[in-house]
Amino acid sequence: MDDRLPYLDRLKIVLVAGVIFGHAWAGYSTFQGAWAYTDAREVTLSPVTTAVLEGILGPFALFAMGMFFLIAGLLTPASVDRRAPGRYARERLRRLGLPLLVFTLLLWPPAQYILDRLTGRPRSPWATVTALDPVHLWFAEVLLVFSLGYAVLRAVPGRRAGAGAGPPTPITIGRLLGLSAVVAAGSFVVRGWFPLNTSGPLGLHLCQWPQFVALFALGVHAARAGWLANPVPDRLRRACGLAALVGSAAIAGFALLVAALGEPTDHFLGGWNPAALATAAAEGLLSVNLAVWLLGAAQRHLAAPLRFPALTRDAFAAYVVQGHVLVLLALLARPVPAPAEAKALVVSVGGVLGSFALGHLLAARGRAPGRSERTPKWSGDAAAWRNG
Repeated sequence: MDDRLPYLDRLKIVLVAGVIFGHAWAGYSTFQGAWAYTDAREVTLSPVTTAVLEGILGPFALFAMGMFFLIAGLLTPASVDRRAPGRYARERLRRLGLPLLVFTLLLWPPAQYILDRLTGRPRSPWATVTALDPVHLWFAEVLLVFSLGYAVLRAVPGRRAGAGAGPPTPITIGRLLGLSAVVAAGSFVVRGWFPLNTSGPLGLHLCQWPQFVALFALGVHAARAGWLANPVPDRLRRACGLAALVGSAAIAGFALLVAALGEPTDHFLGGWNPAALATAAAEGLLSVNLAVWLLGAAQRHLAAPLRFPALTRDAFAAYVVQGHVLVLLALLARPVPAPAEAKALVVSVGGVLGSFALGHLLAARGRAPGRSERTPKWSGDAAAWRNG
């Protein structure tokens, strides 16, 4: 029996492709630290292009990674139920920790060394290794922390059968709006020390932890509420969509007003100012309500089996190799006398296609000989490796 949930497969594929696409364009932006290639860029996007991209990719960036954590949270409790906390923790260390170490210590340092040379910051290969920058694999690092934390919580006596006794608290629009407010307040406070364009200690991206913790916890709670067996209630889904739409429009207007008054662009990334508060408020509404709406919409409209199920298996591999693919394409385009917009378009499209193609080859090679090609079951074990 095929127990996959195709709507989660599709969400993962689209989110991974969107992240790769966005990283390619960020490589030619003016925001320091936006992507690995940003500080090494030879050309820069025009102010008009930058403004358009901020309107299109900005909202996506504020909720996309949180959506990954929501999916992981949905799938994690079943995995702990099946394996027990100790075995689950060991599996997470193997499936997330090992790739993270290999990427950070062996695979990325050569690419980083080349970028350092291009920017006039030559460092020895050993210094590049000891920098311990997980780049885009910070997601695996953070998810590993959350997964181990959840395993420890479930190992506490009296909580082995699940997170709490009795039926779960109903998920209502009021509670989700309350969670949005918590994310907004937490994000605003955290970004007083860690702005959005910083990765923080060990590349943990503490600047978005209020969102990530909230979405992971919401996923765990929603799993107990039966959201994998039954779609998000239709009334709740519509209310979340309306909250995200109305709230985001109002906050966008506020952000434009603040910008018109001459607020520096960097203020939107963090600090004790109205622009940072607007960004945090937008993130709270988008990350919670838009994520729930998108999950509900996918459950209703994207539940048919995939025509190309291999894309699901390839998506995480594509996420891992995207850095090398994007840097290679950017370096190949570097000598070409073309505007940043043209280069970003080529690198973004080529990056998505190239990352999935390379991911497909690596995933196929990593499959054990004779292993069944039957679509594996959806379970908590997929929370990070296949869905995240």
